[in-house]
Amino acid sequence: MRKVKHGRRWVCIGKYREDGIGRTEVLGHCADLTEGGAWAKLREELRPVNERAGQRQSLPRNFRSYVSNVYLPQRRKKWKDSTDQTTTKRIQTHLLKAFEDFELTDLTRDRLQKFLDQKARPLSRSVVSHLRWDLNAIFKMAADDAIIEGNPAGSLVTPKEAKTRTKRVMTNEQVRLALSVLDLKERVIFCWLS
Repeated sequence: MRKVKHGRRWVCIGKYREDGIGRTEVLGHCADLTEGGAWAKLREELRPVNERAGQRQSLPRNFRSYVSNVYLPQRRKKWKDSTDQTTTKRIQTHLLKAFEDFELTDLTRDRLQKFLDQKARPLSRSVVSHLRWDLNAIFKMAADDAIIEGNPAGSLVTPKEAKTRTKRVMTNEQVRLALSVLDLKERVIFCWLS
């Protein structure tokens, strides 16, 4: 509690922190309040704040609600726009549809691994690996939030059956042909890139 000049008059103000943010409350004119009265008024103003202090906000336990309302908003603060677009689309398309009716505590390592095994048939190895990474990050955050004990996705693996595209490689004849049709500048770039 402090006395400060406000315009022509002195006022009593109370300074406090709520949810980590500094706040100031004008308690009244100093001429109308004693110091004890100002402290009593400040205590009365802070009663609801103090009652809420230290209480953990209840976080959703449903997979869809947790991912949509907690995980994605927190991660988007860090992601680039391109990462946000691709990751959000992947999570919505694959994870939210598969687990929307599940509670976080119902999703075991075996259930999550079976999900990845099923996704390995139609999807590429890269997408399945990204889904594994997404699950690990979601459940790590849920464990940090004390919604679950441990991270069931921490030891998931990308199945061997996940498709990998065959890499196309130029033959020696194709390299000679490319070099023969390019000018000097383009040949230097071509050799530098290969």
